[in-house]
Amino acid sequence: TKRVQQQLGLRLTEVARLLGDTIISDVALIGRDTMVREGAALGMLFEARNNAVLLANFQTERRAAAKAAEKLGATVTQVELAGVTGSLLASPDNRVRSFYVVIDKYHLFTTSRAIAESFVRAKAEGRGLGMLDEFKHARTQMPLAREDTIFAYFSIPFFHGLVSPHYQVELGRRMRAVTDMELVALAKLAAHAERRPGTTIRELVDAELLPEAFLQRVDGSRVVQQGSRLLDSARGARGYFTPIPDMLLEAISASELRACQEKAEHYAAEWKRLDPVMVGIKRFALNKEGLERVTVDATVSPLEESKYGRFLSMLGPNTPQRVSVPDDAVISVQAVVKGGSLSPQVPPHLLFLGVLDQPPKFDVKPDGLLQTLQFLKATPGYLGSWPKAGFLDMLGVDLDGEPDAFGFSQAALGLWRRQLPSGFSVLSYDRELLGSVTDRLQIEEGDEHAQLRVHVGDLSQSKVKPLINNLFFGRAYDVSVANAQLMHVLAQQMGLPLSESRQVAEMLFDTKLVCSLGGEYELVEDDRGGQAWQSTAWGKPSTTAAAADYDAPMMSWLRQLDATLMKDGDQLRLRASIDMQRKEPEQSFELPLFGIFGTGKQTREKTPPQQVERLPEPGSSKPRGQEF
Repeated sequence: TKRVQQQLGLRLTEVARLLGDTIISDVALIGRDTMVREGAALGMLFEARNNAVLLANFQTERRAAAKAAEKLGATVTQVELAGVTGSLLASPDNRVRSFYVVIDKYHLFTTSRAIAESFVRAKAEGRGLGMLDEFKHARTQMPLAREDTIFAYFSIPFFHGLVSPHYQVELGRRMRAVTDMELVALAKLAAHAERRPGTTIRELVDAELLPEAFLQRVDGSRVVQQGSRLLDSARGARGYFTPIPDMLLEAISASELRACQEKAEHYAAEWKRLDPVMVGIKRFALNKEGLERVTVDATVSPLEESKYGRFLSMLGPNTPQRVSVPDDAVISVQAVVKGGSLSPQVPPHLLFLGVLDQPPKFDVKPDGLLQTLQFLKATPGYLGSWPKAGFLDMLGVDLDGEPDAFGFSQAALGLWRRQLPSGFSVLSYDRELLGSVTDRLQIEEGDEHAQLRVHVGDLSQSKVKPLINNLFFGRAYDVSVANAQLMHVLAQQMGLPLSESRQVAEMLFDTKLVCSLGGEYELVEDDRGGQAWQSTAWGKPSTTAAAADYDAPMMSWLRQLDATLMKDGDQLRLRASIDMQRKEPEQSFELPLFGIFGTGKQTREKTPPQQVERLPEPGSSKPRGQEF
C-alpha cells in the first residue's frame, strides 16, 4: 500500500527500473504480521548483485526521502541494532518509520526495530528462516528449480507470534486506541453541534461527552491532539501504529490475563500445532493484448488434521475420477465428499453442480426467501451426485411418486430429479435441461488426483452474464446507497454542512468512500431545492435501468479459472490457474521490486523495445535468484 511505501521511504525511480536486475539479484518482503491497515511489522530485504552501486543508490534515495518527509517532522538518526550501526528515518507520528541496515550484500528496510535486530542476529548467530527444518521441508515441496515468480512462506514461528500473549494483548490495546480516537472525534462533533466547549479532551470529559474513565488506560497511553489531528501517545497516528513487536509490554491487567489464558487453552485444545503455509505463483503472457495466466500452488505441509475436524472429515478420498463436464457448461464444481463427523452413515460420493451457458429464464434479484427461490429457478443449472445420492437425500426434497420410465420425478416448487441406472442422481428446475445434461453424463479419468475441482469459463462472454451481473448489482447498489445515507446521517446528527460530511466520514473510519457501482459521489440539488449526496451511477430513472448497464467487477478481468484441492497424507494442496485480462491503470502504486519479478507498470513508450521485460510464455521460465 501507499502507507507502506511512505513509511519505508522507498520509491521506484526510472534508473532503478532500468537497472534493477543488474544491481539486485533478489528481493524478499518479510514481516511478523500482515496488519498493514493498522501498522505492520514488515520490511523489504534486497540481495545485491552489485553491492557498491546498490548502496550508493539507496543512500541517494534515503536522502531524497528524508528531504521529502521534512514537512512531517521526520529526521534521520544513527541507531544501534544488535551491535550494528544502522539508520532510522522517522517522524513523530510514525507516518515515516524506516530502519535501514546493511549486512554484507544484504540491505534491509523495515518498519520494525525488532525485525532489524533479528536480521542482524540471524547473520551473527548463523540462524534464520532457511535453517528451520520446516522450511527445508518446504523447499523439497517447492524447490528453486520451479522458478516461481513469487514464493511466499508463512512459518510456524510466524503463526506462533500472532497468537502470542504479546500480540493478543497489544491487539486489544490497539482496538481500544482506535475506538478512543473515534470517540473523541464524535464527541468533538457533538460538542460543536450542541455549542458546548470541546477544544480539549478534558473539556469533552467535563461536558460529559466522554466518560471520566476515558483518560485511564493500563499502559498509560492516551489520545493526544496534534493540531487538528488525533494521535495515540504510545503508538502514533492511526494507520501508522508502532509495530507490535516494538511495543514494550511491561504489565497487563487482570482482564487481559484472563483473555490470554482463555485463548491459550483454546489453542492448546483445538489447534495444538499451527501448520506452515507455502505459496508459489507464476505469471505468463498469453497474448500481446494483456491476457495473462497466473498459476498458484498453495500447500499446507505438514498438516495436523485434528484442528480442521469437521471440514477434513467430510472430504472423501482423492481420486482421478471426475464427472464429465458438458461442453456448454460455463461453471462446474465437483467434490468428493462423505458424511464424516456430521453424518457418518453417508458414504463417499461425487457431488457436482454446473451452470450451462444459456440465457436465464427471467431476471430476479435474490433478495429474500421467495426471490432467492426465483433466482434458483432462473439459473440454467443442475446439482447431482454419483454413485450414491449421498447429501442430495439430506436436502429434504419431497418427490411426488416413483420415477417415470426415464427416471424423472418431480418435487414441490417445481424441482425435477432424474435417477439413472449408472448411479447418477441429478436435480434441476428445468426438465429439458436436466434431460440434456444427464444424457451426456459419464465418469472419466482425470490427469490428477483431487477431492475438489472448479472450472469457471469466460463469464463476460457468456449468456448467463445478465444473471451474474444482477446478483452482484443488488449488493453493490445497497452498499452505494448506504455510503450516501451515512453521509446524510452524519450531517443530520452532528449538525454538519453536507459538503463536509464525506470528509468527516472518511476521517472517522480511516477509509475512502467509494461508490461500489463505479460512479462518483457528488452533491446535487434535490426535489425540494436542498442538497443531497448522490452517485453518478444512479443516473438512470430506475434501478432496473441502472442494472442493465452494470458489469460485475470480475467481468473486466476474469477470463477463466481452473482449480483443484487435494488432501494427501499430511499435505493439503490447492492448485489454481487464472486467465485474466489486465488493463494499464491510470495511476499505479508499485513496491520497488526493480522489475526482477516481472511486475509493475511497463514504460514501453520510454524504453527501447529490446530493454522491455516481457512475461514468459507458458512452458518457459526465468531464473529468480536464490534464497538468503
